[in-house]
Amino acid sequence: MAIEEDATPISDAESLSVLTFNSERPPSITIEAQSSDTSSWLAEALLEAAGNEESGREAMNSLLDRHGDKAWITEDILIAAAKKYRKWITMPVVIAVERNEETTESIKSLLKRKTERIQITSDALLYGDKLGWWEGAERIQQLAMEAKKTLADMTSLAMAYQGQGRWKEAESLGVQVLEKRRAVLGLAHPDTLASMAHLAVIYQQQGMWEGAESLGVQVLKGRKTILGSDHPDTLASIANLAVTYQQQGRWNEAESLEKQVLEKRRTVLGPNHPDTLTSMANLASIWNEQGRGRKALELMEMCLRMRTRALGLEHPHTQSYSSTLQSWKDGSID
Repeated sequence: MAIEEDATPISDAESLSVLTFNSERPPSITIEAQSSDTSSWLAEALLEAAGNEESGREAMNSLLDRHGDKAWITEDILIAAAKKYRKWITMPVVIAVERNEETTESIKSLLKRKTERIQITSDALLYGDKLGWWEGAERIQQLAMEAKKTLADMTSLAMAYQGQGRWKEAESLGVQVLEKRRAVLGLAHPDTLASMAHLAVIYQQQGMWEGAESLGVQVLKGRKTILGSDHPDTLASIANLAVTYQQQGRWNEAESLEKQVLEKRRTVLGPNHPDTLTSMANLASIWNEQGRGRKALELMEMCLRMRTRALGLEHPHTQSYSSTLQSWKDGSID
């Protein structure tokens, strides 16, 4: 059963941007030194890497290896890249962090700029989630905190720890952020509730169900009051509370909550929205664990067909659903 993220970012005055890649790509650039101006050609090559994700990262590192001392990634090079194609600046920073310590001051300087800071820290988390580059994401969050420490940065670092399974470190930061927001903003503020929701997820990931339930109930009550029953964040809170109940074997309570979420998401978001499909899969999972195998299979098969149409066969979510469905079919399902 999937633990869900809030629809809105965990934020403060310098909030995280929405974690999505821009579908556009920079123009094709030949990765080679084409002038004596190192800053110019390397900035171009960095942007080519940004446009190709995994393959671009490998090509970029190969380029830097070939050109040795001439290919140090400096602040001038990063700024040149940012000015030309601002929205693809995160990849060069990830590569720079991974290659050498000399870049840290340059990157901290870049992270002091609000626009670049928000983009780089949020995109780095997305690279971690999508491509598994959690060590680079963690280092970037640490540099952001050194440049200018905010509660959003602490939350981002906690997420980087989560991605690596470092639950206690994530929990420690999550508790600190929640305590500070509670003291400054009060319990009823959306940012405080977002921090509570984040900490509840960290507790879930450690199997600390009582703590997760206590926070989850508070978050749900607060969001219903402030945001309304149909807000995406409220629905995510209901879904996550259902996860907590399911993991404790409280099937009827979990089923009741997940049905509520699915019905509301179909109405508010539409039947093909990714969050709606997640709710379908979660409800199918509950039914499967209740021993209602045939009903669970039918719902998961429908969900898989819709995921495949929306995302394609090769998408990780589609493959995950397909694997789950096959495992159910291979098991003893009545």
